[in-house]
Amino acid sequence: MRKNTKISTISRLSSIMNSTPHHILLYNILHHNEARRAFKEFLDSIDCGQMLEFLDEVEQFRTISDPTELRNEALRIWNHYLSPTANLKVHVDASTLEIINSWILEQPNTNTFDMATDEVYNSLETDCIPKLLSSPDYKGLAPLHKAY
Repeated sequence: MRKNTKISTISRLSSIMNSTPHHILLYNILHHNEARRAFKEFLDSIDCGQMLEFLDEVEQFRTISDPTELRNEALRIWNHYLSPTANLKVHVDASTLEIINSWILEQPNTNTFDMATDEVYNSLETDCIPKLLSSPDYKGLAPLHKAY
């Protein structure tokens, strides 16, 4: 990514984050298209973009009503994000993985990944947001937006 594009993206995100009453809430970022895009770019830069992809796919998974399709999609999400050989590994506790795996093998339902999504949201909030706020690009731009 070119430096100017990255600065522009961080600048847009900084502006949005500084305009919220609580300064920064993950909820606000995830529910604002431009902020979400900028946050995804930041996550990709720290090799955590798969976290948002996982959350998006789980949201889609929750809309499935056919039991066979639900099982197939649960297995696909498991293999893609949670299994030991996953291509886009999302890190969650080993105990959570065991529980999810047993639910998938028995009878997956739309809540199968709830524990994992809770852990991912927590990681975004406690790990990734602080990294964003301490990033050089954000630190350099944040004071500029307070002046406007």
